[in-house]
Amino acid sequence: MKVESFTTPGIGDFMMVLNRMYWLKHSKRIPIHLEFNWYHDKDYLHHFEEEETIIDRFNYLQSLYLHKSSIKISHVFNSDKHYLTENPLKWRYLNSKLDPERHMRDNIWTFRKLPYKTDMSKVVIYRPTFNAEPARDWKRIITNDQWDEAIDILKFNGYNVVELTYRSPVREAVYHIGTCNFVVGYDGMWHYVAKNFWKPMIQTSRSSITNYHTPHALRLEERSLKLENNFLWNLKHLHTIPRGKRYSIYRRMVLSRDKHQSYFLENYQHHANRSRSNRD
Repeated sequence: MKVESFTTPGIGDFMMVLNRMYWLKHSKRIPIHLEFNWYHDKDYLHHFEEEETIIDRFNYLQSLYLHKSSIKISHVFNSDKHYLTENPLKWRYLNSKLDPERHMRDNIWTFRKLPYKTDMSKVVIYRPTFNAEPARDWKRIITNDQWDEAIDILKFNGYNVVELTYRSPVREAVYHIGTCNFVVGYDGMWHYVAKNFWKPMIQTSRSSITNYHTPHALRLEERSLKLENNFLWNLKHLHTIPRGKRYSIYRRMVLSRDKHQSYFLENYQHHANRSRSNRD
């Protein structure tokens, strides 16, 4: 089966497609040729101060994927397939009876096991202020001053905070996310890297789309009247169990991560066993 995909300068966009296609390959056991269509040349830099092209980042991140060689990947630069940009799904299946819309939800995959040791004192943070392009309004519900306050709160609680931006070198970002205790960010930028590392996450968002991209993340807001959903309040009381609750916000992050990771591993193993049974 061939899949044509539309791409953007965002890391999360191509990782979302990779996750879908690796899962589709694993669950359906069909050959997949994934074609990424780029509307610029191979050496394109989104900003003149950048040192890495999006293809540099793509190649490195894709090399980290579990079973990275199980699907065929090709690239079309300066693509003229503009019909993909008009497709709400941003991709299409060729020579297949599978419904592409049905597989939109199957965007869960993982990196292979990497030799990283978790530093329990390290927290990674990224904010939309330094995005590649101005983030949508619903991604900017936390002000820059509030992000600064969030960093101060985490430091006061004894954490070493590493802030990443869109222009952080991809290897540096992967290292810090791979070795951190948990991630605090918004729905964008490095969220799929944190997702594929199965890192506990807090995402600032009012949108239900966050539950799709990073279902194990806790979604907090800036001025929620419910303290349990308030961004800064929860950071201040990260390890405190609120009255009437069973767990602290930190424990909720970990439990949510564990639940979704277990779901993935169970389904991954189910399809692997089914494949072995069919071969026998």
